[in-house]
Amino acid sequence: MTSHTKNIAQAKSSTPWSDRGLQSVFIFSVMVTVAIIMLSWPDRMLYKFVLNGEIPKTFTIVTISIVLLISIVSVVFGRAEAKKALKGLSPLPEKDGTPGKRESWFFIIIFFQSVLHTFLLLILFIPLVLPGVAISRLSWLDLASTMAIIYSTALTFRMFGFSVYLFLSKRDVLDTFVTALFFLSFFLFTAIWLDFINPLVLIYYLNLGQEMIAPVPVSAFSLYQLALLSLVLFLALVCYLKIHVTFR
Repeated sequence: MTSHTKNIAQAKSSTPWSDRGLQSVFIFSVMVTVAIIMLSWPDRMLYKFVLNGEIPKTFTIVTISIVLLISIVSVVFGRAEAKKALKGLSPLPEKDGTPGKRESWFFIIIFFQSVLHTFLLLILFIPLVLPGVAISRLSWLDLASTMAIIYSTALTFRMFGFSVYLFLSKRDVLDTFVTALFFLSFFLFTAIWLDFINPLVLIYYLNLGQEMIAPVPVSAFSLYQLALLSLVLFLALVCYLKIHVTFR
């Protein structure tokens, strides 16, 4: 088996495709979402909402719940990927005399697998939001925009989970503190001071059929996507450099 083939095999073994513990975490999040759908389902017929000029809040409640749940799941998955990845690496130079080359390719493979795996997880949640879309009279564009917000949020938290474990795996207290602070900053502090880049606020406005106003000449949706893309690429670069330097 060549060195490149070993890289791919080890990288595949570090992803949560077949980890039963992580599968249980995801299944639990789906069950919670189903329970939320049942609890938030309107107790009035749809035509009564139409007559009163109201919109059922089912879609908003369900999608906000999915954002929070998939963020937690993504952090867990990212940490698991980092933990398994580090077990597959060894701080020894390559036999071909190129230190860090194997480890760098190893991380690149994991990164793209994470991008794909996060997308597949999102697809599994889509059937759960379709009933809310139907009764809330939202367009397919609103659905696509909401899914884009959820995906970018999930991928960001996945990269964050990977990064935190990579840097703070031996410091449990600091690890927990940094993770909790990131959650608070991302969902609470931005809602207070930077609501135009808060996913929960953006989804709420989408449900109302309105567009969040940003302080720059671009839509709040575009600004949010650009901000998270920049953060994901930054975290990926930091992890790449960390792995490249540590295992060279």
